[in-house]
Amino acid sequence: MSPRPVHVFTASILGGLHRLGILNQGTVNLLMKTVAPRLITYMISKGLLPSREEKPGPGRLAETLLRDLEAGSFHVEMEGDTLRILIEECNYCPKRVGGASLRGTACPIPRLIVELLHYYGYRVEGPPKLTVKTHGCVTTIKLR
Repeated sequence: MSPRPVHVFTASILGGLHRLGILNQGTVNLLMKTVAPRLITYMISKGLLPSREEKPGPGRLAETLLRDLEAGSFHVEMEGDTLRILIEECNYCPKRVGGASLRGTACPIPRLIVELLHYYGYRVEGPPKLTVKTHGCVTTIKLR
């Protein structure tokens, strides 16, 4: 799926923050702590995410969020207590879509997923691990 204007807009904001010298993975993580609750509350109010009481599985939550955000082509798998998400050509990538020329990462997806899991009462062990591949990124989140 090619990026749509909303994706270019969002990723370009991140790219602009990089050009201002204030974008890195830490900045994005802090932004997601503010963005995630608003997004989750909105999605629940529109019936896109289930209520907290339903507590769906972590894989289903990640799939629903990524599908409704039109993040790109993705695959989600749960293996024991580990959630793995592969996104090929992410529509929110500040590098690919937003034009940021970062050395490191500034991906919003890993922290967004962690905040989503926290909202539903899941506990996460340590920070999410983001591995950049030739054709996409893999996010690995360990649950406790």
